[in-house]
Amino acid sequence: ALWQAAVAANPRAVLLVVSSYPYVLEAEADAAAAVVWSSHGGQEHGHGLADVLLGDVEPTGRLAQEWPADAAQAGDLLDYDVIATRTTSWYSPTPHRYGLGHGRTYGDVRYAALDVAADRAPVDEDATLVAHVTVENHGARPAHELVQLYVDAPGHRLP
Repeated sequence: ALWQAAVAANPRAVLLVVSSYPYVLEAEADAAAAVVWSSHGGQEHGHGLADVLLGDVEPTGRLAQEWPADAAQAGDLLDYDVIATRTTSWYSPTPHRYGLGHGRTYGDVRYAALDVAADRAPVDEDATLVAHVTVENHGARPAHELVQLYVDAPGHRLP
């Protein structure tokens, strides 16, 4: 009810979620001008959030977990068999609302020229892979970008 009143008063309202767990944010996220998530941050949490919301500091964090698109995708919080329940993006037949590593900034950061090379061919479990990517800031603001690379082990996915 509080969120609905905020959006009714200001259609540009920002949904701020402070939690340790991902939530299903269907209508709430659709109505928000932006969604900002933070874990519990201690004494300076309020000041830090204010700095981000006012644009004084770039938001640079990335999600440490996936956020489901709907309640069916969320599964049972106490069922830890993510393969059988298909509750992670590795096994889900449908995309999550926000994936692992999702995050945005006020700048215009772009990735280009991803190159992955192995130290030997054929690539096996002992091979070393090296990834290079070009990160470009096309925005007017300085940007701090944390480059993250997510990989999948051979044979990891369901058939």
